[in-house]
Amino acid sequence: MERNSKKYKNENNNSSLNLIKELAKLNEEYKSFAYIVSHDLRAPLRAIQGYTSILSEDINDDKCDELKPILGKILASVAQMNVLVSDLVEYSRVVSHEKQEEIVNITSIIDSVLVEFKIKMQDRNIVIDKNICAERLFSDRYFIRKMLYALISNAIKFSYDNSVVYINTYLQDEGFVIEVVDNGIGIELKNQNIIFEIFERLHGIESYTGSGTGLAIVKKASEILGCSYGVKSDINNGSCFWVKFNNTK
Repeated sequence: MERNSKKYKNENNNSSLNLIKELAKLNEEYKSFAYIVSHDLRAPLRAIQGYTSILSEDINDDKCDELKPILGKILASVAQMNVLVSDLVEYSRVVSHEKQEEIVNITSIIDSVLVEFKIKMQDRNIVIDKNICAERLFSDRYFIRKMLYALISNAIKFSYDNSVVYINTYLQDEGFVIEVVDNGIGIELKNQNIIFEIFERLHGIESYTGSGTGLAIVKKASEILGCSYGVKSDINNGSCFWVKFNNTK
């Protein structure tokens, strides 16, 4: 019986070591992928943008007026591709980030994120209403900030002008809940699961900017931290996105 017990422990240890090695390998592969996407894809994009700008400046003849809108569309497409590359790199960084848990202050993270949206909120007269009933959480600061940035950005983007975005935190069933609530365009029930998948967009780029990676980052970070997440929403009646942390020590 003792030999079997030792054998079982050794097998468990070997399995754990193999899993750690596989995770480390996967982590390095994601880092390599992010580097390749960031550098190798951006180089041709910069070239296209540069040559197109030169052509656009050199076209002065009235006979070439029909080419200017085409060049404008090329430049707009390059700009959108640059956004896509940046967002894909950001997603890869989240996937490859090594979790480091500590006691974090949610209010300070929220405030630091809101600074980045100050001008956008002023331009559209969007106000933030914070209701922080729970403030301290044992988790990873990096992942929490990424999730809050994505959720707040999403709420502002899809809110109507002259509206309020609510950020709530509270304890529920031994869990720590963060909610970001808007009174914007809302989401149909059939789409409330797919919006967390990477590159899933419900609206054309001409209506709302972005690449469809923000909520995918929320999903991936939640999976790494062992959180649950979701959305409650109705068309034209806003959305409530939530993340629930089970570890509140």
